[in-house]
Amino acid sequence: MATTKRRLRHARQFRGLSAGERNELLHGIVFAAEEGFASKEAMLKAWQAHKATLMLECKAGMRPMAFWELENGVGYPNCAANDYEPEIDCLMRLGLEVTHEERVTLLAAEPPHIPESVPLSAVEHWKQVLRSIGTREEWHRREGRHTQAGLWREQFVALHSRIETATPRAGEKPQSTDS
Repeated sequence: MATTKRRLRHARQFRGLSAGERNELLHGIVFAAEEGFASKEAMLKAWQAHKATLMLECKAGMRPMAFWELENGVGYPNCAANDYEPEIDCLMRLGLEVTHEERVTLLAAEPPHIPESVPLSAVEHWKQVLRSIGTREEWHRREGRHTQAGLWREQFVALHSRIETATPRAGEKPQSTDS
């Protein structure tokens, strides 16, 4: 019975949207058995009509696909084309609005632990972490929290140095930091 009530409530919330259209707005995909939007204009109109409800469905730090593509024209951040940038980092980098819940989480976050050395096999991972640290430093600075920005900057400098140490220069033999 709870499932039936949930389906009815869900159907009322998206009156006028097919399952395919809803999936296209949220995830950017339409399954074979579903029907998506006939045009970009129809998709934009539906996004404008259902944006508030669709935004509430997303977890903190995440946005529907339509938010990225239709409203901001940047494409989905967390994919290969965008170097798998976390959505929350993209929001901060672009100076887009974050929710109260996201702001509280971001303000409480401390810079990550930086390893004493970066193994060559993990350099790409740590470069992504470095980019995220830089984004958060800049966000805090833009928001006027210079002390917090300084803490993130210290971690940025430390990690950058360790990545440089692990990365061989042209003609150099790679350091063996892997265990």
